[in-house]
Amino acid sequence: VLKKNGKLIITAPAGGKAEFEEFQVFDDASIHEMIKSFDPEEHVLDYYKYDRFWKKTTYSEIEDLGYRDNDAAAASGLFILTLIK
Repeated sequence: VLKKNGKLIITAPAGGKAEFEEFQVFDDASIHEMIKSFDPEEHVLDYYKYDRFWKKTTYSEIEDLGYRDNDAAAASGLFILTLIK
């Protein structure tokens, strides 16, 4: 439960949709469904790509990435979503 103007910040792997035993990689459609379900007053969505370091990018740059691509120790793409109620 969030108070008015409260913020929920979600970060998770993003890229080619995949489900593993203990986690999943979200694709753009799944992320936008999350936003729609929350029905926020406002939201901010950023994507990041790992290529020796993390850099801000667009979804189109990570949509074909798999988990541990680009020599990443874990996720090679991620999203940070801020939902404001």
